[in-house]
Amino acid sequence: MIALLAAAAVAVAAAPPAARLDVDIGSASYAVAVERGGATTSGALHIDCIAACRSAVHFTEAVDDVPLGLFRLWDGDNLVFTTWGGGSVYRVRAYAINARGVRKVLEAASRGAPAFTTATDGTTVVGTTERGDRDPPSAPLHRVSWTWRHDHFVRRATP
Repeated sequence: MIALLAAAAVAVAAAPPAARLDVDIGSASYAVAVERGGATTSGALHIDCIAACRSAVHFTEAVDDVPLGLFRLWDGDNLVFTTWGGGSVYRVRAYAINARGVRKVLEAASRGAPAFTTATDGTTVVGTTERGDRDPPSAPLHRVSWTWRHDHFVRRATP
């Protein structure tokens, strides 16, 4: 009986990720994986350099939300996006990956489905919808554009 329980525990621990994405940035290759949480555990995001690394890159972040998506908008930048569902919002998280490591560059909540586009100049833009912290629950939602500029996202709200 104990051996059966141990085998079941190993099978759960070795469960495949909810999503996996292989990313080439420069000459290095990275594995990005999203892990589902269980009844008593959080999910997680893992980013590891797997080939042609100048130095070891390992990034892990625990996430309490339900994974919805993992993708790159285009191959010309070093950004990886994840979307998650939690409570009554979507959560968008973006990570910049380079030879020095991984940096979270965006965490935004959205009441409606987020939008991912590129501007005419090729700039990455993430669209979210939100209500202000001080607004009453009946207040209308407003759009927010998060535009990638050099090494960070710039927020611009429109009524």
